[in-house]
Amino acid sequence: MQNRTCRACIWFVVALLILVAVPLPALASVQVRLKDIGRLVGVTDNQLIGYGIVTGLSGTGDRTAQLRDRSLATMLGHFGLSAEPYDIRSRNTAAVVVTAKLPPFVKVGDRIDVTLSSLFDATSLEGGVLLLTHLQGVDGRVYALAQGPVSIGGSNENRTRGQLENHPTVATIPGGAIVQAEVPASFVDSDNTMLYSLDTADFTLASRVAEATNLEFGPKTAVARDASTIAITVPSDWATDIVGFVSRLENLTVVKDEPGKIVINERTGTVVLGGNVVISTAIVAHGNLTVRVRQPEQTYDQVEPELVFPGVPMNEVREERLVKVGGASVDELIGALNAIGASPRDLIAILQALRALGALQAEIEVI
Repeated sequence: MQNRTCRACIWFVVALLILVAVPLPALASVQVRLKDIGRLVGVTDNQLIGYGIVTGLSGTGDRTAQLRDRSLATMLGHFGLSAEPYDIRSRNTAAVVVTAKLPPFVKVGDRIDVTLSSLFDATSLEGGVLLLTHLQGVDGRVYALAQGPVSIGGSNENRTRGQLENHPTVATIPGGAIVQAEVPASFVDSDNTMLYSLDTADFTLASRVAEATNLEFGPKTAVARDASTIAITVPSDWATDIVGFVSRLENLTVVKDEPGKIVINERTGTVVLGGNVVISTAIVAHGNLTVRVRQPEQTYDQVEPELVFPGVPMNEVREERLVKVGGASVDELIGALNAIGASPRDLIAILQALRALGALQAEIEVI
């Protein structure tokens, strides 16, 4: 009976993977420009927001919205027309929230894109026109005026199989707002010092940025204050050409290490790995998959079935899908699992189990 059970288990085995654990590989790294990994402190976008009304809808506007009705009554009053909110019952209008980004260094008269989102129960903004809307900053000041025909990116009709439907209650107006006021962007202090902020805090990278800057512009030009901030003093030779200095600075290249990190999206089954990820000796069993990791000094000329199926003779083990892989990087592990048809869900479960054991030298982030 026990022998039958062992034989039955064999038919559920997909693969036996033998991997050899190796020392840490050479660190994966890449040359990057400063402009691609950080920014100057003081040079940033500003968020704008406003409340507006979209008209011209084909019966797809708000059903009942007293705020919208009062807004329309107030607007009509500006044109000398007297109207009460209860006089306005139109399914052809919708109240919307209008948002936009005000980039640094924009000037009065420049155009920026705006995004509209329905505030109440409108079913579609397709074909509508946004009436003049004030866009304010966090200080309450009006920085742009938005108006124009809205776009939802295509038709809101039902699509054939394989095509995506639009989200009809969110729309855009490319270049739909005209800038009315500028936001001063100051990135150089009175003592000719500027701060450069890295997108990701990394002591090694911050040190390399400071070294590259000093090598290019002279000693003591840059000092890394912490893992994400580098203080840079504008050299006297560049004091009259700040723009040229910043241009040359942000095109400096440094070596950026790839993190030992794995990002997992369990909803979609997506796994993304950094370059510096390795695993040490471990054995993982997941469902009908068996994974074995061994040290480099342990070499095997053939698979020993008794390690996985005690008491089962060699000739009774199916070997058609057995895979041998040299090394113990996660790249090789996943390559082997893919070769035998393992699903992304299997990869995720195995990687998480290795991390819990401490055999996976990487951070796992689930999104």
